[in-house]
Amino acid sequence: MLVISARALEIGVVVQMSFALPGNGVIVQTNAVLRWVRIAQTSQRAALGFEFQVPPLALRNAVEIYVTQRESLSDINDSSAGLQARP
Repeated sequence: MLVISARALEIGVVVQMSFALPGNGVIVQTNAVLRWVRIAQTSQRAALGFEFQVPPLALRNAVEIYVTQRESLSDINDSSAGLQARP
């Protein structure tokens, strides 16, 4: 999960996260470990990449649905681009 923060954290730190799932807005809570940090050159903000440790079933299902929908959109865009490219 990408989080934009006012400050960087140490890679490997474990945090407890609470957030609303996309689509249904259900609030989930899970632990995540910080895997990477990118600090912006133009500001003091940092992009933090977290990996969920043991995500609850609701979160796993929501991520699966999200990815499937994005793949479907990508397939549609790829098909459309292919049709436009033909003479």
